[in-house]
Amino acid sequence: MKKSKALVLAAAISASALLVSTVPANAAGLDIRIGTVQPMSGAGFAAYGTGLANAAAFGVTSVQAAMTAAGVAGSCKMIAQEDSVSDAPSVVREAATKLAKSDKVNFIIGSLTSGASLEVGTVTAAASGVI
Repeated sequence: MKKSKALVLAAAISASALLVSTVPANAAGLDIRIGTVQPMSGAGFAAYGTGLANAAAFGVTSVQAAMTAAGVAGSCKMIAQEDSVSDAPSVVREAATKLAKSDKVNFIIGSLTSGASLEVGTVTAAASGVI
């Protein structure tokens, strides 16, 4: 249980650091739209999915609070959370494509495994304005 909480905390801190580091100091009216692809079901990694999704949501909330405290106009919102079905490559690619094209997110957080993250990277490399 302690290991799970530590993983969630580490993921939240990492997500917050990533998002805050991408916000320019003079960003007026900045609207950050975030989506996440995490293993919420399926065999293997589903046990980690909820914690990772919660950590990403915490990171988004933290960035919004930091933007408000710094007087940066705009918002940081979690637009969608997609299930990677234990990081199945075709499912990850489809979920990331939906986030980039349909949901129009600026950032995609995820996924858990390196293979799935490479699938997300393939989609973001092809999508203009998505990291």
